[in-house]
Amino acid sequence: ATDTSDSKAPASDISLPKLDTSNFDRLPAALHEDPLLAAQLVSQGFFTSSDGSYAYSHDSSVCPAYYLCDEKIPYVVNMDRGGVVRRSDGSHAACIADGVGGDGYFSAFVAHMICEFILHVLSKKTMEFTGNEEWNSEVAHKLFWGCTCNVCERSLPEVRGASTALFVECVPIGQKDGKNSYRLQGGALGDGAIIHINVENNTITQLNTIRKSHKNSSGGCISSEGEIIGFQNSMAFSTEASEDDYIILVTDGFLDNVRAGTALEVMQLVAFHPFFDQPFEQLVAYDRFWEEDKGNPRFPSIDHINKFILDNHGEGLFTAEKPTAAQITKRLANY
Repeated sequence: ATDTSDSKAPASDISLPKLDTSNFDRLPAALHEDPLLAAQLVSQGFFTSSDGSYAYSHDSSVCPAYYLCDEKIPYVVNMDRGGVVRRSDGSHAACIADGVGGDGYFSAFVAHMICEFILHVLSKKTMEFTGNEEWNSEVAHKLFWGCTCNVCERSLPEVRGASTALFVECVPIGQKDGKNSYRLQGGALGDGAIIHINVENNTITQLNTIRKSHKNSSGGCISSEGEIIGFQNSMAFSTEASEDDYIILVTDGFLDNVRAGTALEVMQLVAFHPFFDQPFEQLVAYDRFWEEDKGNPRFPSIDHINKFILDNHGEGLFTAEKPTAAQITKRLANY
């Protein structure tokens, strides 16, 4: 999560969790021989910038030991990667990528390399978007193709991986009603989402449309073999935002854990309610009454979530003062 407010920064500053993408020639064997590499691949937790303007969470509620096979080698890794660049004009740009392929270790590396490439490009210049949607799509495609070529050049032929990708940037366009205004622009490939919360109008909008051929499809991805799979599903967008607004980037790790069609409602409720500031251990201790069949859990409805809050907090729908990027990130991660 990131707000769009200015901050004084002398130069572009890229924030991205570390991953040694040159040390993959022995995967997966390297994971039990190299503790550092194994640690880099697992969930890396929560981070917030020193000025509080952005935060991100790369985490899982499952104990890392759960992912170990009999040889004590992880057979599943957290393949989400993401980062933020704060540019010299004080504006922000961000991207996330989500490795696809189930237990494909190398897909985490592909996702990381995508983020490295996109953040490096966005730290140097803004994308040349215009009012022409077709042109904007071409600009986004050019960036995704650059990612593809970069990943292919850095990958060994004997390892394969793929990842979704999306990016967004805030381009300063002046002031409106005494507040800094920005043009939000970006592109998406696959099943991640860019969400815009307009604080003044109390609205929440998903800026990209996810297109899938079937339920289990990623909707599109960048392959280490030098191709963009599902390129026809990629898209670009452009809109305006105020310095008070929030931009939230999520992967299917969030979207797949809400009822179909309710993701935005859930996100808005959770992001602005202090109930979800409680420690994760406390939240999971409460009775999830909507799971009547414990062996077949189901996702709660908005009404279920409101009742859940009322039963355990005493307050239902809640309008609070403007939360920080860190609070929103932690609340969504706890959900």
